[in-house]
Amino acid sequence: MTDLDLADIQSNILFRHGRKHTRNLFLSFIPDLENHPTIQNTLRNWLSELKNNNLITSAETAKASYIIRKQQKLETLIENSIHFDNEIKEFGFGSGFLNKGDTIKIDPSNPLLLKFIDTIDERLENTIQNQYDGGTVINIFFSSNAYKKSLRLLNESIDIPKDRSFDLGMTSGIVRESLIDSELQYWGDNYNDECPKIDMLILIADDIEKRIEEQLNEIINSIPSSIYIKKFIEYGKQLKSKQNKYQPIEHFGYADGLNQPNFQKDILGNINEDKAKIVLANDPNGGYGSYLVYRKLEQHVHKLNSVSEEIAAKLSLSKNDIDLDLIGAQFFGRFKNGESLSDTDKPQLKPSKKVRSSVFFTDLDASKCPYHAHIRKINPGKGHTRAPEISRIGIPYGDKIINGHSNFQVGLLFMSIQREISQFETIQKRANNSDLGKKNSGIDPIIGQYIIDKKNEVPPQIWNKGYGINRTDTVSHFTDKLVNLKGGEYLYAPPISFFNKFQKNPII
Repeated sequence: MTDLDLADIQSNILFRHGRKHTRNLFLSFIPDLENHPTIQNTLRNWLSELKNNNLITSAETAKASYIIRKQQKLETLIENSIHFDNEIKEFGFGSGFLNKGDTIKIDPSNPLLLKFIDTIDERLENTIQNQYDGGTVINIFFSSNAYKKSLRLLNESIDIPKDRSFDLGMTSGIVRESLIDSELQYWGDNYNDECPKIDMLILIADDIEKRIEEQLNEIINSIPSSIYIKKFIEYGKQLKSKQNKYQPIEHFGYADGLNQPNFQKDILGNINEDKAKIVLANDPNGGYGSYLVYRKLEQHVHKLNSVSEEIAAKLSLSKNDIDLDLIGAQFFGRFKNGESLSDTDKPQLKPSKKVRSSVFFTDLDASKCPYHAHIRKINPGKGHTRAPEISRIGIPYGDKIINGHSNFQVGLLFMSIQREISQFETIQKRANNSDLGKKNSGIDPIIGQYIIDKKNEVPPQIWNKGYGINRTDTVSHFTDKLVNLKGGEYLYAPPISFFNKFQKNPII
């Protein structure tokens, strides 16, 4: 993988956008495109223009932004190094890291420097003035349906990416049955069985809402109306913790985006090629692409709160914040601030990033973290292989309060990038496995799914009263459907050079 051409790889694959807002524009092309040569030319020309107009953000562009952001943080660290003296010593740097004058010896290719900057990232961000935002990010994805019924019509030499699940599509009965996804009739508007299949996703991300709206409108105005039968937009908005303004959360209130694979090995943005194998797929048409799993997940926040109180009552616990926080952590395997339940029952206000990697090799009786907890169900610990890694770029949608009233239509636009879709499917299947970790330990109460007709065969989860050696009791309580699948699709991000295959033709 020494031939990586970052100018040809789409940005989100190796550099997660991390922006505050997204606009996700979905298109379904006309179904009988083979009967319309004029519209074929129109579609071909429009796809060609996406590249010709430099609309698609490359990993090379993302790397340049990454370097600027890290350079800003490095300069801030140098200017304020005396204030980070304790952290420098605590991090374990040798005496050579600082000169006598407390000026940092800089080796930008040193992986430890990147790790250190990331560890104190929040304090550095709080100090930086006029932080560089990196501008708008735009990536483009196609479904298998688009390749088969549209793109190959435009150029018959195009080969379809070779992944069985991608070929079938998320809406296929085979995939839904394997993941125990709900019937299409229960999916939401724009996704159910009355809707055409998704062919294309244009993901737009930006920190500035006005700018992203302008870019969205510009793209919409560029799309010829003749090429599609349906378009719709999903709006994403990053949420931040009230206790820590730098920590992204989802609507349940728990820290999000933790324990992600890092593809950069230094502040120069050089790629760790071993890690890159997690996400880079050999494109059959040349270069590297990657698969995107998209799922719109509706989160029932009110149900999580009420179920937590029911479990507290069963355990004869009060409904105070301390008891409910500990019960809530048993859903996720960590507290709202991201601190692992395997490490403590009394989370710090702002935990060190060093303690955010959960390991369950010593908690063999699940007296600290139950087997069903989301992160433990995916990675149970001793005796089990680790789940495949994926790169998550999802973002919450919806506002809990609209015009002073509660809005229950909130959730997560889950998106993951991976080399093979089986990486995601393995994770979902683990969440559905009530015997993983320990027989009859229950499904993951957050994303776990089961066959509706066999609900009576699904064992309840086991919840702890107390913690570790101080655990005094357990109780069985079946919890499910905190998250509902409202729609989704498997898509693919081709290399930017792929768009060269759509050469301009005059419209007849």
